[in-house]
Amino acid sequence: MHLTLAALVLMPIVLLPSRYVGKATYRIRKQTQEKLSQMSSSMQEVLGISGILLVKALTKERTERHRFGDYERQFLAGQREPGVPDLVPDRG
Repeated sequence: MHLTLAALVLMPIVLLPSRYVGKATYRIRKQTQEKLSQMSSSMQEVLGISGILLVKALTKERTERHRFGDYERQFLAGQREPGVPDLVPDRG
């Protein structure tokens, strides 16, 4: 009887914060996936055979390097947590 009562009292205390944390981590994972998708599509666009030839023909190497660097910085900025040292130094 006491154990059941304790479980009924403690369950909402545990479940409500875990639901909030779950929603927050879902949003973060979704944003991370979108940024990875942008990086991937950019790489696929530029690194395909026709993309490489086009970039070289139009001498856009520097532009593409900067564009990908922007995606990379945005992605890494989303991965940083307060108080955790950066493992990847800023190349900019």
